[in-house]
This record gives sequence, structure tokens and C-alpha cells, in this order.
Amino acid sequence: MPTKIDIPNINDIQLLSTIIQERLSGSNANYFSNYQSNWLSRYNEYITNSGNPENILDSNIATEHKNKFINLYEKKPNSIGIEIIKPLNKHELSLCPFCSEAGKPNTLDHFLPKNTYPEFSILSKNLVPACDACQKINAKGSKVFNLKGKRLFLHPYYDIPLDIEIFKIKILKPFETGHKYKLFINKDLLDKNLRKIAIRHIRTLNIHNRFKEFYSKEYLRKKDLIKDIINICTITELSKVKEIVNSFYLKEKSVGINYWDTIIYKAFLDNDELLEFILNS
Repeated sequence: MPTKIDIPNINDIQLLSTIIQERLSGSNANYFSNYQSNWLSRYNEYITNSGNPENILDSNIATEHKNKFINLYEKKPNSIGIEIIKPLNKHELSLCPFCSEAGKPNTLDHFLPKNTYPEFSILSKNLVPACDACQKINAKGSKVFNLKGKRLFLHPYYDIPLDIEIFKIKILKPFETGHKYKLFINKDLLDKNLRKIAIRHIRTLNIHNRFKEFYSKEYLRKKDLIKDIINICTITELSKVKEIVNSFYLKEKSVGINYWDTIIYKAFLDNDELLEFILNS
């Protein structure tokens, strides 16, 4: 369940001219100078298509030239480090945009992998803060498409609706343990193609299994917290219980609507039978 984040307020088109000027004294001066118009065209293609790899042509950079672009990201010289990488790393995120798990992401992921699309190695719109778990080889790694040529991932800058949960859960009995729940894509996510990508995104990043482990601990903690407040405040009405849970939900929602704690509190809030059980247990 990815989270929408703001598109970087960086003028990549303007910066590219500066970056090429800075390269004129280097060993790759002629190459970058000759590639400038194509580079600008590729940037415009990426931005116009919101980073959707299904609508972006494959890279035509020859293998022997790929490192010229990749090294710009790895070494971060001059304007690249100051105007692109530093601002992107100054984010105040407290969750990973790709999975919405808690924790500040400390590295940048190339949404379209730099080895496959080297010309986007330093494009700010292609650099997304991400957690280590999402970037593993057995998760996102350098994947782009499935075997049918369909894109695997939602783009945190472009694809995700601001105010809709990507997926929801329904907590099932027995409520004593809460080990069982049903996970489903939110029906309010009306775009069918977006829903299909969301399913591939969640499966490929192994989000369901990671969330399941988190949920197994958090369900009991949250249930006990609600029960403690019921007892302390001598609450006897379901409506009052819902007010308490709603306050917790709104607090977590301020972090992100797809934040894992938000999703669990929403499942409590939507389940009157569960809240009745907690109230009367």
C-alpha cells in the first residue's frame, strides 16, 4: 500500500543544461554535449508520461556508455549533489512511500532502474525515498515489468490518489487473538488498471507478508489499549468507543492514509461487532 508524496520541486530541464556545462572540462564532454538534445527529450518523455514505463521507450544508450550516466549519480558532483540529491534527502517522511511501513527511508530508489534507463539516473522525478525492504533484490530490485509486459509498481509521485486507502482489511473472529483478517483492494479505487497495478505492487514487494507480521503484534496491542481506556473511563456505549478509536485513526491518518497503523485502526472503526466484543469482554 504505497503512499502519495509530493513531486520534487526541482527544475530538471534547466538543471540538465547546467550539469552538461559542468561536464565540459571532463573526459566525457563531447559525449554529453552531443547527447544533450536527446537527453532533454527523454526527460520530457518521462515527465509527460508520469514515469509510466509502459509509455516510455526503452533506453537506447549503448552498454559502453551507461556508466557515464550512472557515475553522475554515484559520485554526485557539483550541481547534482547540491541541487538534486541533497534536497531529495532532506524529506521529512516517517514512512516508506512504496509500502507505507513506519520509519524514515534513508536511501533513494530509482523508480526506473539506472542500469536499464541510465539517462534517468539523476532525474529527480525518478528518485524516490524508499526503505531497505522494498529495495531488496527479492522485492523491487531492478524489476519494471512482469512476464506479460505489464508494469509492476505504482509511482509514489504520480499514481496514487491522495485520499483513498489502496487496500483495506476486515478483522475476523476469533477476536480474542485477531489472527485472522481479510485483505482486499479498496473498491473505491475505481480505476481498474490502477487496481491491477496495486495488486502487482503489493505482491512483488511482499507487502502482505510483511504487514501480516506487523499486524500480528499490533492487533493485540491496539485491542488492549482500547480496552484499557474503556475501563479507565468507565465507558458503556459503543458510540463512545467509536469516538476513541476514531481519534486514534485520525492521528495515524495524519501520517498517511495507507500507513499501516492507519489501516488497522480503520479496520477496528469499521467493525462494530469487534468493538462490541471489546466493550463487553
